[in-house]
Amino acid sequence: MKTTWIFSLILLSACITQRKAEQWMDSHETKAAKYCADKFSVDTVSKTEFKYVDSSGYKNAYNEISGYADSLFYQLDSIRHASLGRPCNINLDSLRKVIDKEIRSRLKPCVDSVVRVTNTVVNRAKETYLQGLIDEKDGVITKSQKDNQQLFQQVKDEKKWLWRFIGLVAIIAVYVFLKIRFKLPF
Repeated sequence: MKTTWIFSLILLSACITQRKAEQWMDSHETKAAKYCADKFSVDTVSKTEFKYVDSSGYKNAYNEISGYADSLFYQLDSIRHASLGRPCNINLDSLRKVIDKEIRSRLKPCVDSVVRVTNTVVNRAKETYLQGLIDEKDGVITKSQKDNQQLFQQVKDEKKWLWRFIGLVAIIAVYVFLKIRFKLPF
């Protein structure tokens, strides 16, 4: 019976709730950021965009083809009006509209430039992790600097005591010398 209670207490005390996990992540931001950066890495997104269409090349090609078609229509019109002995029943205006429509649908505009756009998404978790590492290193450096300043202050204080001690010994030596030499009463 005791072992069941002990076992159940161990299980209940070892449970990690969402609140405990959030508290741990708040207190260990660098480790949490590293985990998120490794688990959910960010990829760069690239796509191809057609910047603009070369309309001058398209217009030149259209004008050349429609000019060639017009010359053919002129030839057909001259043949129609020539006296061949039989009447020609070709409606050139409707044929001209159909061919113009066909030219426009088949002629594709030339793409002047293709631009590859790369959008980089900033990985905030990795950025936070690296900033945490820098802050930890800064903390170590700051602590080392404080320790060095304290050691320099201690050395400076010890030098002051050394000079005071040398001064005191010098004063005592002068006093003893004067007392022996001139037999001072005090």
